[in-house]
Amino acid sequence: MSFHSSRSLLVLLALFGWGVRAQAQAGGILLILWNYEAVYELSSGRLEHFGIGYDQDITDRTSFGLKFRIPLDGSGWVVNYNSAYHFSSTENGSFYMGPTIGYRSLAGEGVGSVIPLGFRIGVRGGLERFYADLHAGYVYNLGGGGQVLLEDSSQPYDLMKSSFCVGVDLGWGWSHK
Repeated sequence: MSFHSSRSLLVLLALFGWGVRAQAQAGGILLILWNYEAVYELSSGRLEHFGIGYDQDITDRTSFGLKFRIPLDGSGWVVNYNSAYHFSSTENGSFYMGPTIGYRSLAGEGVGSVIPLGFRIGVRGGLERFYADLHAGYVYNLGGGGQVLLEDSSQPYDLMKSSFCVGVDLGWGWSHK
């Protein structure tokens, strides 16, 4: 995927979020404290991330989020869009599930980027004031399966075709009511 097509994807996601904002019930800014994802075959090839994000409630049962994460080892970055169906009202804490899609750029030689496409489940508080999001997911890395020689490594890592991830995010939100 080229730089221009990845930039186009980000612009499209931002416009989608801006378009539904008028219907939204609440929004919130996230601090992504810790996300763990095993991306490489070698045991040392895990990626622990931190980052920022934005959550938006669309209706009392649906929401979307946009997250930007950077691995602690500096081996690239990832941006994810996720939507969710909440099993109870989004005003209070609720369990949710939904799809996720993203773009992962890998620093080094070999596979330069992949598209993580998957499914996510979790529990999130209502967006007004302080809230937390505890989640787990599974993604298929479109374009994965090759080898990556990271900038600070002497041997290549095998990029997994799929990966499991888990994370904890904290945020501050507001109501549009």
